[in-house]
Amino acid sequence: MLFMRGMVQDFDNLANLTGEPSWRMENMMSFYKALEDYHGYFDNTQHGKGGNLPLQKCDLRRVTRHYLKAGQEMGYKLRDGNSAERATNGFAPLDLFQRNGRRWTAYDGYIKNIITKRKSLQVKKHSIATKIILDDTNRAIGVEYYQNGKYKTAYASKEVILSAGPIQSPKLLMLSGIGPRRHLEEIGIPVKIDLPVGQNLQDRYGALLGPFVTENGSSFLSERDLNLRAFEEWQTQGTGPVQSARIEANAYYTTSYSKPEIPGITTYLYVFSVDSNFGELVSQAFNINSRIIEDYFNKAKQLDSFFQFVTLSSPSGTGELLLRDKNPFSPPIIDPKYLQHPNDVKELVEGLKISLDLVEKTKSFQQINGTLLAAPIPGCESHLFRSDEYWECLARHLTFTAYKYAGSVPIGKDSFDSKAVVDSRMRVFGTSNLRVVDSSAMPTSVVSHATMQAVGEFASQFILKRW
Repeated sequence: MLFMRGMVQDFDNLANLTGEPSWRMENMMSFYKALEDYHGYFDNTQHGKGGNLPLQKCDLRRVTRHYLKAGQEMGYKLRDGNSAERATNGFAPLDLFQRNGRRWTAYDGYIKNIITKRKSLQVKKHSIATKIILDDTNRAIGVEYYQNGKYKTAYASKEVILSAGPIQSPKLLMLSGIGPRRHLEEIGIPVKIDLPVGQNLQDRYGALLGPFVTENGSSFLSERDLNLRAFEEWQTQGTGPVQSARIEANAYYTTSYSKPEIPGITTYLYVFSVDSNFGELVSQAFNINSRIIEDYFNKAKQLDSFFQFVTLSSPSGTGELLLRDKNPFSPPIIDPKYLQHPNDVKELVEGLKISLDLVEKTKSFQQINGTLLAAPIPGCESHLFRSDEYWECLARHLTFTAYKYAGSVPIGKDSFDSKAVVDSRMRVFGTSNLRVVDSSAMPTSVVSHATMQAVGEFASQFILKRW
């Protein structure tokens, strides 16, 4: 539901990598604007109007306003993190994919109004794609899928476009014989094309810092704030605590370890307290050890508090995705290799320390008594509290994904690029009539919900031009 374009300057790097100038940021901005119907916090000239995806302001809690003021107090600008300019250090309230306070999805914007009208569109429910069908010349001619206990085939009159996402797209390619030769041979899949599928898996991830206990009534506590009055406000006006996504602002920081021209740290403000449902929700979403929930987070239970999710904007390390076996229904093996690159560890530790200073060294947070829970997390007690070693330990115990997986079917200039799987038009090397149009082709620094829709708009142009 959060509207974020990502580090759009990396589109220029993508243009340089592929030798295709149409990937440049200046051109890609037109596709962002085309999909937007902007009613957010910032300058409308940087955004679009009348597009399929409505954007509106998030209803901010008091702690969020203090967060934004604290950033300015530390010398950072309050600026539009989704402008048509290069991403820079600074703070911003977040806009949301919403209309009248209700979530607005790509389905709402693109599919809902045409699903019963467009004869060329068929949606096969209860179906799982199992393989791309290639002929003897490696031309994609269709897709095998499983539906209601039977294997079926959908044939392509022009081409097959794979948009299954950064986990399922590489899985499908490898099941079809397109992938690393050694790995496919190990699990008994005949190799059609030897390509580094799944070998460059990237993610934007980081560590959860908090809870920061704060003044009563300044944050969000579900048992108190989700009341009849709040629901009435949301139903009639589309505003209030029910409308919020609970992630209300973010910040970009450059650290000593950041790559040139890219703020190395992106921090998200989580505006929620430790309530009776907190442990179950966090455990399910992020697989956090129950001892940390019971012995650490619950110390702040029913107190107004907030968290900062401190993430690496563009990690140096990469992971990999492999097939478990040749059974299409088996989940793949995902090894993100979090914090295995030393620069990622150092940068995240520095980001945690900057985020702590934001609360403890600003008058803005002193006004609402913002304080980090004064206790080490379970498993890190042997380290000096608040030392660099402690912060690294915390980062390893509270590693969260931002669900921005990318790079598992990476784009490149040509087949001589040992890391590339698709070309600048997202066509799979060594095949014909087969494309991958999703975040698996993108570098993680640009990946977001908004970016992938802009990429979809961009890809549709050169696909239509081809046919």
